[in-house]
Amino acid sequence: MKVKIGSNGAVVVKIQYTLHILGYNPNGFDGNFGSGTESAVKQYQSYYDLNQTGIVTDVLWTRMVRDIKPIRAQLSRKGFLHDGIGIPGGDAKVYAAVKSFQSSVGLTMDGMVGPATRVRLFSVNTSHQIINDDAFPLNIGAKGDNVLYLQYGLHILGCAPGALDGSFGNVVSTAVQRFQRKYGLVVDGSVGSVTWSKMKEIIRSIQNALQGKGYQLSIINGIGSPETYNQVCNFQKDNGLTADGSVGSATWPVLMGTASSQASDKLPLVLGSSGENVKCVQYGLHICGFNPNGLDGSFGYGMQSAVCL
Repeated sequence: MKVKIGSNGAVVVKIQYTLHILGYNPNGFDGNFGSGTESAVKQYQSYYDLNQTGIVTDVLWTRMVRDIKPIRAQLSRKGFLHDGIGIPGGDAKVYAAVKSFQSSVGLTMDGMVGPATRVRLFSVNTSHQIINDDAFPLNIGAKGDNVLYLQYGLHILGCAPGALDGSFGNVVSTAVQRFQRKYGLVVDGSVGSVTWSKMKEIIRSIQNALQGKGYQLSIINGIGSPETYNQVCNFQKDNGLTADGSVGSATWPVLMGTASSQASDKLPLVLGSSGENVKCVQYGLHICGFNPNGLDGSFGYGMQSAVCL
């Protein structure tokens, strides 16, 4: 197989459906391999750090089929795909099944299994655990849904994992180390079952607190997700906090009902301090060319890194 610009026919339609369902918009399912389809192929190749040729070879198609296989299986488990389960790749039936699932859970019906759809689709109704929850350890080089959930979790917990792209790089490893150090775990930057379980424990407490304050979540499972992130942002907006989706030193005491014990801004200023003195130092760092990652009066990891420079 070598499908590229100018190709057309049923195989192109299948490629277009597969790309769209995986979140790479080919701009239609017309069977004509044009610039939109080429761009979608290149985005897919970029995600996997492949040479961005825009050409679908047998090797690339095998990878695409592999990626969509669990989506088909999960749609079947949840009763949205009733035939053609074993057929490789995407098609109109899978596309319609994704849209039907999205409609059933109140998501935008775009037929793409993006982050918000994935976290809902890959949950088990009885226990709300994520499929492949035991696929550990996660290390540098790992990609996929579990890495995406990890990144959301690290962000929600204020550990700055960088982009939420499902790719485990050096920035994610450093964020994992921050989390491990904070909670007295072995600091190796690798996410094994102990680190994962600890993250779930803390995120579940955040989810319960959000629910208790009227910020409804469809699933309380301790898994970082776009839904939890968005509700943290909503809570922050409603309480005059920086709406960054991160439950840091300023948000935690307000959300968890421990505002009276919030760290002060008395000297020495340390990680967790907050107040006007912290804000003054942040402005000073910023003016001097050291980015404190915010001017919000909250001494977080971004400010700590700027102080250490």
